[in-house]
Amino acid sequence: MKYPTILFILSLAIHTCVAASRLSNGIYTIRSSQGSYLVDNKATPGGLVESSRDITVTPSPSAQWTVVQNKAASNPNLFSIQNRQSKLFLSLDRSTDTKRNPYRNDEPVRMQREYQDWYLDTTATAGYYNIESPVMGHQEKAYAIKSPDEDNSDQGEDRGLTLKDVGELLSTNQGWLFEAVE
Repeated sequence: MKYPTILFILSLAIHTCVAASRLSNGIYTIRSSQGSYLVDNKATPGGLVESSRDITVTPSPSAQWTVVQNKAASNPNLFSIQNRQSKLFLSLDRSTDTKRNPYRNDEPVRMQREYQDWYLDTTATAGYYNIESPVMGHQEKAYAIKSPDEDNSDQGEDRGLTLKDVGELLSTNQGWLFEAVE
């Protein structure tokens, strides 16, 4: 009788730890593992960066994001990510030529009215999540990561979001910290 009780308590503890690692619905700032925050250029007053990129990162947490779980999905880690200012969703660029390899596209992640789910799975670093696309149409996992720094010093913070095959990732580029806004 003692062993089933111990097993039950152990399984409950494991379930609680897994549930605690999942994100919940809420309003967040989203910070990369390098310390820069995700922003929506279309919602930035005065235009943060003179660029065609929709999404960039900056040193200050100026953007807030509404994160909502897709309760109809079988995977509990599927969420939409919507900018609170622009009301646009983080989404794949639907104008991308489907015959091209989307991993080679410079800017496949855009802010759009069209709703899209993202897998928000925990990384090896506590509290950080991968932002992973479930709709790439490929077997490989694809992650939203910061683009490399540009050589142009005027746009040193202009690093848009791109999707990369898991094989191309540097471990330092994977994590995004979702910090709850009170």
